[in-house]
Amino acid sequence: MIEGAGSLRRLRIGSFTVLCAVLCSTGFVGCSETTLPYAPTMYSDGTNPFDQLETSRRTPEFKVYYATDRKSTSNPDGTTTYGNGRSTSMAIGAATVRLGPEQNWNWDELVEASLDRNSSTNVPLRITAVNEAIRFPSSSPPRKLVDGQIVKDQAVEEERMDAAAYARELIAAEVAMADRKEIFLFVHGIQNSFESPVYRIAQIWHMMGRTGVPIAYAWPSHPGRGALRGYTYDRESGEFTVYHLRQFLRLLASVPELEKIHILAHSRGTDVTLTALREISLIEAGRGRSPREVLKLGNLILAAPDLDLEVTIQRTNPDNVTAAAERLTIYVSERDEAIGIASWLFGSVGRLGRLRSDEISPERRETLFSPRFDIVDVRARDLGEYKHNYFVENPAALSDIILLLRDNRIAGAEHGRPLVRDESGFWLLYDGYPVGGRHMRELDKPQSSSSSAERAALEQDPARDFE
Repeated sequence: MIEGAGSLRRLRIGSFTVLCAVLCSTGFVGCSETTLPYAPTMYSDGTNPFDQLETSRRTPEFKVYYATDRKSTSNPDGTTTYGNGRSTSMAIGAATVRLGPEQNWNWDELVEASLDRNSSTNVPLRITAVNEAIRFPSSSPPRKLVDGQIVKDQAVEEERMDAAAYARELIAAEVAMADRKEIFLFVHGIQNSFESPVYRIAQIWHMMGRTGVPIAYAWPSHPGRGALRGYTYDRESGEFTVYHLRQFLRLLASVPELEKIHILAHSRGTDVTLTALREISLIEAGRGRSPREVLKLGNLILAAPDLDLEVTIQRTNPDNVTAAAERLTIYVSERDEAIGIASWLFGSVGRLGRLRSDEISPERRETLFSPRFDIVDVRARDLGEYKHNYFVENPAALSDIILLLRDNRIAGAEHGRPLVRDESGFWLLYDGYPVGGRHMRELDKPQSSSSSAERAALEQDPARDFE
């Protein structure tokens, strides 16, 4: 049980080797420890996001709440672990994350290392405890036949309502202690362990300055099944988890104290998220209600989305799914190797995560773009290994994620997000963003679309200045 729970009980493309390496690079794959990412370039001017942080939050240990439908195992010591199997019952709990080495650093030392681009990746990050607080009853319980009609088991429904009520109390208490009454929810991609999304949102939340409440949604992907079988297993696990994500989003939104939910989905997690939002949108439209108001959904970010472009447009536009969020932002890179493999594997006409501005016709451009929808083309030189986790591993891209999530800034220099705009409507992000380097040189140029040759020349530029 989580501390403070009281007496309430827990409620029930090249070679195959390259292909395997690329597909298995999408998460931390079973890591029991990781580190902070490179410090965002936005802090290279001396900005300190922790200046206004409350004293109670200036600690190396913090909690990341989670929801998961992975199968759990109870260990002899009373702890809980989650494997890669699927569970029809969703659990909610909290992971305790520790930042820094075993020997205690004082807060100032931790902040200094976090904001130093040369030191941040040496700061260890590890989960020290996982505490499951709530387990919902199965989403597929036996049905009863009464007078020829299938009816729900009343005892199961009461247990479900009790679990939901306790979950609301738990989240409400955490929201009440936060400086902002907002949740930042991360939905991971394929071949991730349970720990992976916890680490990822912990990295982002810390680098944002520890504002709001961080939550990880851990669906049952499998980091150890190999390339193709693992990928197909995870695609079907993504379909399996949609109901639970849908219910979890509704649960979060029903917390009265909560003002807004922001979702950051990565890779295959973008399909899971959009499918859940589509189902909610259809249900609420049938009830004559606004999905955005029901869900309290602010920013929806799709990072390196592993989605077929045509399928995505067909499944979201007719039902106006993206209207469920105040703002939709998609991060793409044509050098994303994992998305390139997926495009080859499925024979996609176009994969959303590698979308280029010159691939969009004027007709499609009108379909895609709106005042609340942006595509950010990440053209930074160093996108990390296999160029798929760049939204966190590249310090310029992470800076834009922070400006969007934490500060809710609209794209454009006049709004404090000085991205480069090309004629197609794409926003371009280069090394050094937002304070210097190549990005500032590009920002000073006339804002026009770049040819493929110009893009190739930029990527060969050996300069990597972040001043």
